[in-house]
Amino acid sequence: MNDPELVNQMTAKSWRMWVLPAILLVGLILRVMYLGERSDFPDFHQPVGIAAYHHDWAASMVSGDWTVPEGFPDPEISGHPYVVPPGYPWLLAAAYQLANPSPWTGRVVQLFLG
Repeated sequence: MNDPELVNQMTAKSWRMWVLPAILLVGLILRVMYLGERSDFPDFHQPVGIAAYHHDWAASMVSGDWTVPEGFPDPEISGHPYVVPPGYPWLLAAAYQLANPSPWTGRVVQLFLG
């Protein structure tokens, strides 16, 4: 184990092993800081636009009331195409089922998605 080349290879390998986790940790810290900063804005607690559409759709799935929010088109494909891909409200509904149907839950889900 006194071979300097072997020691250098092991040091380089262990250094590279920690680069990705360090980058991911810095990214997570920055996202959490952004989430805290953004929580002071009025639209954070009362979503508007497409965020409101996603929130209302997911919350209605959790509550069992599948009526379309007022002012939004019916997402049924036979009527007209989806405004947005339908998978995201389903993901939000799953998160709302685990936590609670609030904009905070949606923001935390989005924090991990990017």
